[in-house]
Amino acid sequence: MSPSSVLYERNHDVPPIKSGVDLMNDLEAEAVEYFKVRRLQVKSLAKLKATTEVEILIFPMIENNASDLDAVYLKDAVSIEWLTNLMVSVQPDSKKLEEAVAYLKKHFNGRVQSKPLDDLVKQFLAYVKEDFNAMRGMKQSIYYRSRSLNSIFRFFDICENSVRNEALRNNQDIQAYLNKIKENFLLQAEGERYTKNSYLAEFFSFVSDVQPSYLPNSELGAIKSLDDKFNQSVSNLKSLSLSNRIVRTAYEQFRSLLPDNLTIDKNYGEASNLIEDFTQKAHGEDSVQIHLRKGEGVEISFKSASKSISRIAQLEEALLLELFKKKDAPDISIDSSQAKNGELSLFCGENTTPAALLDLRKLLLALAAKI
Repeated sequence: MSPSSVLYERNHDVPPIKSGVDLMNDLEAEAVEYFKVRRLQVKSLAKLKATTEVEILIFPMIENNASDLDAVYLKDAVSIEWLTNLMVSVQPDSKKLEEAVAYLKKHFNGRVQSKPLDDLVKQFLAYVKEDFNAMRGMKQSIYYRSRSLNSIFRFFDICENSVRNEALRNNQDIQAYLNKIKENFLLQAEGERYTKNSYLAEFFSFVSDVQPSYLPNSELGAIKSLDDKFNQSVSNLKSLSLSNRIVRTAYEQFRSLLPDNLTIDKNYGEASNLIEDFTQKAHGEDSVQIHLRKGEGVEISFKSASKSISRIAQLEEALLLELFKKKDAPDISIDSSQAKNGELSLFCGENTTPAALLDLRKLLLALAAKI
């Protein structure tokens, strides 16, 4: 399984693929989790861009042009969350720009002289206009992929039973079957051929992300990676994040939501390691998986090959002892309720840093190897 497919996988077991219906139902369910992660990526990208605007542009202007007392007030008043929400807002860009100007002037008038304030507004508008445009492009790309998938899933629902129930025995059968769906879609679905080709390109790009082994060889050259597009959108922020701890944290949090098959600056090696193949081996076929869950945080799941209840109990005790020794350990809850299945789960809050997650994964593997 590739890093991408682990990032977008569902958090429960699914029946084996035996027919076309099984395959398409499974892919449709995969799509639900896939777009949950995409929405997380959009929000994280918006937060990174908003953090950069505030930390690199607005705060230095405050420090250089406001009194000490006013500077404290203004830094507290300028909300990264407000700008993040504005980045992902569905309003037209023109309305968002108006709101951004009004927000700055509301807080800064009377506390900063008019000339530096006008200069800030002008510079801020130039940068944030680019950000709004980039965010709109990312959201449109994700929306179009979702629309494309829905079109193909709807088409499959009206296919003949002989097509829907065709037996599938292995990945080669699945690849051939998806080629057949493509041919049928081009011949029978409504719409212009170029539109249908575009929908199919999005569909196979999705398949490449979630189940690359299903991808027909004929489609390899046409894959359009949304992860590449996300990566390009922050290429100019790497150097800025090196000089600012707050921006770097936002950058690492964003990078933790991307697979590891992208080129990444060596300074972010630790963060990138989180998005390598999340299944790590220790003690035979033990594995550690990391699942990102919107609104809940992150689950780190250890699965023991031996499925020994006593081994899970020993691992839980050893882990607690190690965590008590750590002064900077993140907020964690440990669940051993699935010990009978050889599983131990750690639940970390949404704000847990990539570096902390990496340390926890390494700690689990190291302790498991000794038990």
